[in-house]
Amino acid sequence: MNMYYDTPRDYVEGVYDELLYDDQPLGWDIIGTKDTVRAAKRETFLDYLDSWYRAPRMVAGVAGDVGEDVLERLQALLGDVQDGSTGRP
Repeated sequence: MNMYYDTPRDYVEGVYDELLYDDQPLGWDIIGTKDTVRAAKRETFLDYLDSWYRAPRMVAGVAGDVGEDVLERLQALLGDVQDGSTGRP
């Protein structure tokens, strides 16, 4: 996080976004703030994964000479991903 303070261009860009977008998502730092990172708990991440990483939101892309068993292989890798509602983004 501190590396953004080492590059004036990156720092000014963050300040500009904050001033322009105020408390809107476009003005937020992607990585968060030091306070939000410090406050994050393991449960926070597990809840996030449980809420958003569900089958309805997944896309599997394959390319190249994948063979005829590609669907079986995907099922073996992703078959235990829970289905369910993920809510609105």
